[in-house]
Amino acid sequence: SENQNLEVWGGYSFQDYNASNFRVAALDFVSDGFTFNNLGAAADFASALPSSGAFSNRLVSFLGRAVYSLNDRYLLNGGLRYEGSSRFGENYSWGLFPSVSAGWRLSQESFMAGIGTFDDLKLRLSWGVTGNQDITDGLFRELLGPSGNAVIGGQVLTGIGLTQLANPDLKWEETSQVNFGIDFAMLDSKIAGSLDIYQKNTTDLLLDIPVPQPAPVETQVRNIGEVKNSGIEFSLNTINMTTSNFFWRSNFNIAANKNEVIQLRGDDDFIITGPLSGAGLSSTNSQIVIAGQPLGTFFGPRFLGYDSQGNEILTTDAGRPEASQGPLGDGRFFLGDAQPAYTFGFSSTMVYKDFDFRFAIQGVQGLELLNNTRLEYQRPSNINSSANVFAEAVEDVANGLGRNATVNYSSRFIEDGSFVRLQNVTLGYTFDTQYLRSLRVYVSADNLFLLTDYSGLDPEVNTFSEGVPTLGIDYTSYPRARTFSVGLNLGLK
Repeated sequence: SENQNLEVWGGYSFQDYNASNFRVAALDFVSDGFTFNNLGAAADFASALPSSGAFSNRLVSFLGRAVYSLNDRYLLNGGLRYEGSSRFGENYSWGLFPSVSAGWRLSQESFMAGIGTFDDLKLRLSWGVTGNQDITDGLFRELLGPSGNAVIGGQVLTGIGLTQLANPDLKWEETSQVNFGIDFAMLDSKIAGSLDIYQKNTTDLLLDIPVPQPAPVETQVRNIGEVKNSGIEFSLNTINMTTSNFFWRSNFNIAANKNEVIQLRGDDDFIITGPLSGAGLSSTNSQIVIAGQPLGTFFGPRFLGYDSQGNEILTTDAGRPEASQGPLGDGRFFLGDAQPAYTFGFSSTMVYKDFDFRFAIQGVQGLELLNNTRLEYQRPSNINSSANVFAEAVEDVANGLGRNATVNYSSRFIEDGSFVRLQNVTLGYTFDTQYLRSLRVYVSADNLFLLTDYSGLDPEVNTFSEGVPTLGIDYTSYPRARTFSVGLNLGLK
């Protein structure tokens, strides 16, 4: 007989967010006895000007879902969301986001009975669209605000000007994804895992991009471009050994993802981003967003060595044959990207009588990082000054490099960011006590060792710049700490 099950449900949600702030500060009080109850007793208000603001947004959602199963063998799931956000223009505030998935449990089929290898084997196929409205409120409106001062009739008056350009066409960023997966278990579920292959396309990206100048503002949030992510993920859980006194299980996972910018729609075919930090670097950018390359692509001149005066030789130097080469014809080239080729993790737990031991390892391979810290602090001109320098700068001068040699952003500061990290090691002991439900003591260590060729303090770095992702730029980033702890888990009856 057939066992069918159908579940259908729907819902409605309404979110109304309102916030306001007010700030005023005063300095040089005659006495601190008033605390904050008498700001008028201060002598200085000019250096701490008051500020205030108000923010509000609404998100309305109509949602429904239907789930159908036949004999717990054939599974079908469909969903639909219709959402409206006040963060977009009136004509584009609503978005429709459907999803559908199907599953087939092969292990329940009669033709699998004779095989006997799998305890469970399930195929999955899904497709869906999601929306993103994670931007600041009111970006589609034209806004006015204080814009400089002018002296009129002997009085200083504050002017009002444009602080934000209108963009009535601002709309939802949408991501569609198709996924094929396999779930399996065998040998009495001692080996279980999953394999997923996916492709994800994000369109109408919400990015804060430069506005052609002259203009009253420098940037504007727009819907431009399409990015594709495709990859494969695999996880495996195993029970390695089970006896009366010993239990051992492990988990391994690995994932590979390819990121690619498909197109940019707007005034430009590319966006230069990745601003650098440090003295003399405020107008220097290190990355490019361009079709055919992943987000986080480093872009700049190649370093070719030093001339007889100790100055850098770069592909952007006038007269170099490479000066007219590269994708933009200006001597700048793709120098790598901060997207890893693959990531992996491995963890294991062993329990022997009342002792337990756990560890976890993380790995990231095949990515580049920009060591912005080394770029700033490897200048020979800073030697014997109040600024700090890297030891390599002193070594370069000792080997004949000119004390005033130039140091510019180039390929020589792009490094391999691959690493393997021992995330955690924990050893515990559980006491057998009749007065408590449980009593366990443990010692734990995090970040015990890090294997990497990266010269910085820690290869796990990331920055974000004005709405455009800028991955893998390391500027005086604080490294992850190595910590040791002792703990007690207590459970009462």
